[in-house]
Amino acid sequence: MLYVDDDSEHQAYEKVISQLVEEHGNSSISLTIGPSVGVLRAANKLAELTTVDIFMTANDNQVYINEGWDVPLDAEIENIQMAFSACMSNINALGTY
Repeated sequence: MLYVDDDSEHQAYEKVISQLVEEHGNSSISLTIGPSVGVLRAANKLAELTTVDIFMTANDNQVYINEGWDVPLDAEIENIQMAFSACMSNINALGTY
């Protein structure tokens, strides 16, 4: 998901998103074009438009200055992957997949 200010050269972004969707067949790749509202409001707008459990933002001015900032994120992703694998194992064991 990307939020691009309507005062930007958003045609270039539209082209890239279109190419990504075409290449990867991923309909979850999306572009929202709107007024220049700042990073936090843009992130909030994108969060309103999604139904995912984890929503992480990034932008072209973002800098991580805390060593180990990604450790809790990596742990949570590992937990999700383990839960998914366990679920798939149960489904496969039942022969319903």
